[in-house]
Amino acid sequence: MNNLKMMSSTLSIIIIAFTIVFVSALFIFPYDSLVKADPYGDGPLKSFTLVVDNFGYNGTEGGPTLIVNKGDIVEITLIGGNPNSHNLRIDEFDFQVGGEFGLTTKETETNRFVADKRGTYNYFCRTTRLGDHQNLGEVGTLIVQ
Repeated sequence: MNNLKMMSSTLSIIIIAFTIVFVSALFIFPYDSLVKADPYGDGPLKSFTLVVDNFGYNGTEGGPTLIVNKGDIVEITLIGGNPNSHNLRIDEFDFQVGGEFGLTTKETETNRFVADKRGTYNYFCRTTRLGDHQNLGEVGTLIVQ
């Protein structure tokens, strides 16, 4: 019986100590500091949806001009608009949406990057499967102000 009382007292002390440590940690390390930061930063989000046509995006030859500010998080959703494979790349930001093999009709993919340098850049299609659509005119412009 004494062993049972001793074990019960020890267990109670452990539970009380754990509770004190846990509650104290909540005040020392607020929940906000435990949440991981967005890997893309905290800049404003600029979203674009581009539908692939024959060697263009959104019914244009090439693609529409995308304008963002330095520090913006740029989110591009690409929608396959025909049975040929297409993707979208921006080499200067090591960015790609649509994968190496591209998207076909109604397939969709979204990806993000941080526009961390000012300038004018080309976005274009170059898939592993069908090659360099960039040379066929599938090129648009990204301006980072």
